[in-house]
Amino acid sequence: MSKLLPKLTPYKIKKPEKREYKISNGQRLYIVVEPNGRKWWMYKYMYNGKRTQKFLGNYPEISLAKARELREKYRELELKNTPPSMLKHSNREQFSLKKIYFRIFG
Repeated sequence: MSKLLPKLTPYKIKKPEKREYKISNGQRLYIVVEPNGRKWWMYKYMYNGKRTQKFLGNYPEISLAKARELREKYRELELKNTPPSMLKHSNREQFSLKKIYFRIFG
C-alpha cells in the first residue's frame, strides 16, 4: 500500500539548507530547494520506458497551483506516450498533434 503524503502548501516550502533537497507534492511533482536559495519545480515521468524529469519553472514565478496544472498536462501526454517537448510547442500550428498525426498517417 502506498504511503499518503500531506499536501504541499506554500508554508511548507522551507528555507535553504547546506545540501539540495526535494519536497514532494505527490504524483511525481517536486520542488527542489538549492543551498543558494533557488527553488524550482520538477516533474518526473516515464517516456518510452525511461525515467526522466522535466523542469517546470522557478518558484515563485511558477506558483504551486500552476505547477499542478503543468503536471496534469504532462501526465496526459505521458498517458498518450507523446514526447513532453510537444507541450511547449503545442501553440504553434506546425507542431500541433493533429498536424503531426496527418503527416505520419496521411
